Amino acid sequence: MTSDGAALDASGGVLSELEARMRAPDSIMEPGVLQLLKEYLRAGGKPQAAIEDLSENFSGYAQMCNVMCRWLEIADVRVPGSNGSSKATTAAAATGHAAGHAHPAAATAEGARSDGSIVPDEFELLQELAKERFNAAKFLGVFRRGNPDWLHELINHRRGRQLIYELSATHRNSLLLNYAIQRILKQGHQDEVAVVGSALASYFEVYHRLLASRLSGAIRATTPQQLLQIAAEISESCVDCQHTYVHAQQLLMAAARWSGGESVFRRLSQEVEAAAVAKHGAAKVYQLQVSDAASPCPGFV
Repeated sequence: MTSDGAALDASGGVLSELEARMRAPDSIMEPGVLQLLKEYLRAGGKPQAAIEDLSENFSGYAQMCNVMCRWLEIADVRVPGSNGSSKATTAAAATGHAAGHAHPAAATAEGARSDGSIVPDEFELLQELAKERFNAAKFLGVFRRGNPDWLHELINHRRGRQLIYELSATHRNSLLLNYAIQRILKQGHQDEVAVVGSALASYFEVYHRLLASRLSGAIRATTPQQLLQIAAEISESCVDCQHTYVHAQQLLMAAARWSGGESVFRRLSQEVEAAAVAKHGAAKVYQLQVSDAASPCPGFV
């Protein structure tokens, strides 16, 4: 190889290295970008190619950090830590991290500070905003253009489903949330919904599915303790409202007529009745035995 060929190879190698540096994410934000550009042009690089590489690989990570710092400052979210303390998340703390400076409350693990408090992320801030501003009436026509893709994405994530549960407990007549709960159940998250408990009892199909699941579990119960636990779960979900209580008792009485299930379901019925009496008094509960209690109502009256 001639000396001229070796020089061309060396020049080409330098040019490739400089191009790779310019194609790095946010390379245009680097302090030495002007020097990098000069070296690239001296090595024979084309100005138009340099402009394209620098602009196309701009991601704006630093600007994203600034936006997040501003959100944290505006939200001033206080999240209690494991030690019971509460500390505000401030833009100053976040800015210290973004700049690479140590801070007294520097995180020792992802999502946690050394003082035990938890650093909220963007989803938590948006979750609080959604709970504050959610208006069921604004979603009445949401299905006119088909099922919203964003709702399915929300359902596919655990934290998204948790937001739906919390909104459903407050906005009990929302068409959107009712649909979301049905989708969650169809995806097989019955156990997750069951943990929410009585907060979703106003959604009758949800309540009925969970009740049927608990009755199936009662058949498989092998100890008195398991049966009492199931009775407590049924009681929690049904004793707040007349129609849910009557529905549970009707199912228990019907199940008690099955061969082999009489003792189990009669015991559950007695436990549920005792829970209702303890909460509302004997007179109101026993009155339902001679009343159809057909109309839904918010509670025992």
